[in-house]
Amino acid sequence: MFLTRVKKQKGQALVEVLIGMSLFALISSSVSFLVIDSYNVEQQSSDIEIATAYGNEGFEAIRSIKDNNWARILESVDGMTHGLDDTSGNWTISGVDNMFSKFTRTIEFLDVYRDTGGRGDIVVSSDPGAVLDMHTKEVSIRVSWNEPRANTLELMEYISNWSSSDWMQTDWSGGDGQSFWADATRYDSDDGKVDISSTGEIKLKEVVNTCDDHSWSFDTPANYNYDSDKIEVVSSYAQLKGSVSGQIADTILDVLEYDTVNGTYPSIINISGDVYAVAYTGSGNDGYVATVQIASNGQIANSRIDVLEYDTVNGTYPSIIHVSGGVYAVAYTGPGNDGYVATVGIAANGQIANSVIDVL
Repeated sequence: MFLTRVKKQKGQALVEVLIGMSLFALISSSVSFLVIDSYNVEQQSSDIEIATAYGNEGFEAIRSIKDNNWARILESVDGMTHGLDDTSGNWTISGVDNMFSKFTRTIEFLDVYRDTGGRGDIVVSSDPGAVLDMHTKEVSIRVSWNEPRANTLELMEYISNWSSSDWMQTDWSGGDGQSFWADATRYDSDDGKVDISSTGEIKLKEVVNTCDDHSWSFDTPANYNYDSDKIEVVSSYAQLKGSVSGQIADTILDVLEYDTVNGTYPSIINISGDVYAVAYTGSGNDGYVATVQIASNGQIANSRIDVLEYDTVNGTYPSIIHVSGGVYAVAYTGPGNDGYVATVGIAANGQIANSVIDVL
């Protein structure tokens, strides 16, 4: 009986040791998993932040390209991915992607369609009544990386050539609102330079490597009206006069600090005579319009005429145009990076109304 009891006690101790070792291994592996998983979460968060920065840089570059030449955007709507390059000092669309260490950025430009039967909302191309918006494009930016596993961050933004002008048929023989142009009676006349081959479209025929067949003689000043202080005739060519053989003067004529705190993204327009308006991003990234006086000889008045803060929250990338009379419109990026248009009143003498007329 004594020997049997001792053997049972030894077996029980062995079982207890094995259970203890198993619990220790389980707890150790759980702690290791928690440490590794915490590291992965922190690394993933850092990677997303870096990828977002690369995406936002892409949008900034595209806005710059759009403002300089909308045609570069139109020709990039080709179903391909694109990259960016700024080695020339200006952003350009170049290549198929951009590599940043483990990150790859690609940009795609897409057409945008609107519902003509309603409020002009953006719709898919297959939507009934959808019409291509030639002045708006969708920009899709993807930033991908494969460490510690495959990831892709996708950002989207709409850009618009809002200042472009459209024409509408109003008084041709076929009447206004015509949609089918293959009938020659629906427009005035065709001199061989009108292309009506596509239903619903009318456009000028492309002329390659040549100019139109009209010319004027500039042999003598009597053939045209001109300002002799600014234009001269040389070897049958009319050209602008330069200070020294067309060279730019070595010094600045005059300068005015129109905002002593901040004055980024300026857009300038002539109001009347020597009065000009500058829309810009001022203090706190708010939107401002200031008027200044610039004489024809380049001399600038010592102080601005007037100033208006048209957006007290955010007013970046402004662009100002003349609407009618003393009314001007400023398109800009407002709060939340949303697009806004504000109208302001500016008199011929540079005085600005105390508040915006309207905003959208």
